[in-house]
Amino acid sequence: MSQTASLGFANARRSNIVDALRLLPVRGVHRAGGTAIAVMATVVSGAAFVTVAVANDIMLRDATAGASRFGPTTGSDQPPMCDVALAAGATARVDLRLAASVDLRLIGTVELSGLRVGSDFRWQAYVASTSELGRYGMARSGDRAWLLRPGGRWRPSVTSTGTEDTVDLRALEAALTPDYRATAEDRGVEVIEGARARRCRIAIDGPVFAAAFPQVRWLIGPADLHRWRGQLDYWVFLDGQLGQVTGSVNGEAAGLVPEALQGTVEVRLTATERGADFVIYPPAQ
Repeated sequence: MSQTASLGFANARRSNIVDALRLLPVRGVHRAGGTAIAVMATVVSGAAFVTVAVANDIMLRDATAGASRFGPTTGSDQPPMCDVALAAGATARVDLRLAASVDLRLIGTVELSGLRVGSDFRWQAYVASTSELGRYGMARSGDRAWLLRPGGRWRPSVTSTGTEDTVDLRALEAALTPDYRATAEDRGVEVIEGARARRCRIAIDGPVFAAAFPQVRWLIGPADLHRWRGQLDYWVFLDGQLGQVTGSVNGEAAGLVPEALQGTVEVRLTATERGADFVIYPPAQ
């Protein structure tokens, strides 16, 4: 390479280096400016988010809770005590589940759902056990009554004026009497789907359980429960009405399954939408 060419190459290289050095401060300033803008944007957006969150919390705190199917969400500060007068709703949507087991092995269930208006009612129950399988149903409207059996259709039945098949009314009148509730254990106040209620507990025996939930006969048949013992928890809501019952009884199971040791029957009853404008229509026959 000639001397002239070498000098030209060196001058061009120096020129590129000088240009690069001149650009360094400019790029640094651009980077610093971009970083500052990003930090400011983050601070502004964070402050806006915090402001919106705090405002939302204040609105939620001051807002009135929505209605609950279990009962009123506003009213008295505390639900009534366990031993005061307890009522059933004028109307109710009733759901009942019974499950029987022997030596920790499930032997049957009852799933019941329906409506009650005063002493009139209509419900269907799906039974699956070692001795029963199918759909049962009962209905009453005024002076007329109907019965549904597995494999059949609704048929007229003899009218009953009692509470045996009214589900929640029956539980209230057979097990949650003033005498039983006089010694109830107060388990404190709970919130169920937004509705405050006092949870109470009573001790019961097998015959009382069978009287309160007569549908248990589809699971245990004629078995003798007089030696069985258990407990029921019931919830008193702000309106002084019964909205939920859970519990169980257990005892010797020889009358249910030969050579079995212990049997247990569990129950969960809910009476929701109490006071709603329900109508009991005659079932299609």
